[in-house]
Amino acid sequence: MSRRDAGDPIRSRRRPTRPLKIASPAFSPPEGRNRETGVDARLFLEEGRALYTRGKTDEAIASWQRAIELDPDLAEAWNDLGNTDGDLGELDRAVEAWYNLGFALSTRGNLEAAVDAYRHASELAPADYEVWYNLGTACLDAGRYEEAVAAYRRSLAGYREDHEVWNNLGNALAQLSRRAQAIVCYKQALQLDPSYDVSWNNLGNVLDERGDLEAAVRAYGRAVTLAPTVATYHLNRASVLAKLGSREPAIEHLAIAIRHSPDLSRLLPSFPEFSALLTDPRLGGG
Repeated sequence: MSRRDAGDPIRSRRRPTRPLKIASPAFSPPEGRNRETGVDARLFLEEGRALYTRGKTDEAIASWQRAIELDPDLAEAWNDLGNTDGDLGELDRAVEAWYNLGFALSTRGNLEAAVDAYRHASELAPADYEVWYNLGTACLDAGRYEEAVAAYRRSLAGYREDHEVWNNLGNALAQLSRRAQAIVCYKQALQLDPSYDVSWNNLGNVLDERGDLEAAVRAYGRAVTLAPTVATYHLNRASVLAKLGSREPAIEHLAIAIRHSPDLSRLLPSFPEFSALLTDPRLGGG
C-alpha cells in the first residue's frame, strides 16, 4: 500500500451478467485451460473461428459458448460472440457478450480495451443503466475521468436510486478536483444507504482535501464505526486527528490500523503529520 492508496477514493464495481471465475493469486492455470477438466478453451475458440469462416455460424456460436463455459475470462471468445450476435441482430446476446468481455478485460488490467467493450454494449443498449455504470468504472480505472462522469450521469438518467453509482460519480469528480460536486454525490449515496462505509471514507477524503478537518474526522468516524477492521479508515482518521493536534486519539487509531495491517508501519514515516507520534511505544517507537 502506498501513501496515495491510503487516501484514494474507493470505488465499487458491478459483477457481470453471468458469473466469471477469478483465478486465485496462489495458482493461475495456463490461459484458456480449465483448472478442473484440464481442457483448453482455446481449442473451442479456434474451432469456432474455423466454423465461422466456413459459414457455419450456429456451430461457431456453440463452440465459442463452450469455450466461455471452460474459461469465462477468455476475452477473445466474448469478442467473437459479441460481434457475431450483433451481426445476426441478436441484440440481447450481443450486449451480454460485450458486457462480459468488458469485465474479463478489466480483471486482466486491459483497461482501454475494456472501455471499448463496454462502449459497444452501451451503443446496443443505451437504456441499460448497468452498462453505463460499468463503462464509467472502466473509464475511471483508465484515468479517463471526464468520460467516467458522462457515463455515470447516463447511468443515473436510467436509475437514480443506486448508491454505488453516486459514489463512483463522486470519485470521478474528485479526481477532476470538483470537490464540491463530489461531496454532493457522496452525500446522495449516503442518503440512499447510510451504512455504506465506502462513501463515508470517500467523503472524508474530499473534506480533508478541502481543509474541513472537523467534518472529515466525523466522516471517517462513521466509516470506522461501520467497518472497524478496515485499516485504511483508521489511518485516514488518524491523519486528520494528527493535523488537528489530537495526539492521543491519533495514536489510538494508528495502533488499530497497524494491528489490522502490519505493513502500514513502513508507510507512516511518509506522513509529515505523524512525525511527532512515531516515537510512541504503542506504535513500536521508543
